[in-house]
Amino acid sequence: MRKLRLLMVAMLVSGYILIQTSCDSTVTKILKPQVTIADLKAKQSFFADSLVMLHDVQIKSCESVLNYSKAVITDRSGETILLLSDKPFKSGEIINLTGRMLVIYQKEDNNYLVFVDAHFKPMNDLLRIVKHSAGM
Repeated sequence: MRKLRLLMVAMLVSGYILIQTSCDSTVTKILKPQVTIADLKAKQSFFADSLVMLHDVQIKSCESVLNYSKAVITDRSGETILLLSDKPFKSGEIINLTGRMLVIYQKEDNNYLVFVDAHFKPMNDLLRIVKHSAGM
């Protein structure tokens, strides 16, 4: 009886491992679907002020000034959005991003959306510069 239980547990564990490692973890994709830029644009109220992870995002273009970057990104949905970050990127680079979507402007069907990297904290940097320049 004990051997039968051990055999059943071993089969369950090996089945779970095989499912998780095969086919790029299909079970995980079904249980936790990946968010795309098209989803962000279509469901703005749902994703507003939520921490979102975008997978396999391609940098179309990037401009950097000091420690800050402004990049146009796209993903497999074909949509583009502006990214604000404190990291420099190369055009064509494929990355995973975590951040928040902000609606800068919206009037009827016209809107301007920005995706802000989770590590982007410009106010902290500004306060640090003011503190050092004031000699505090």
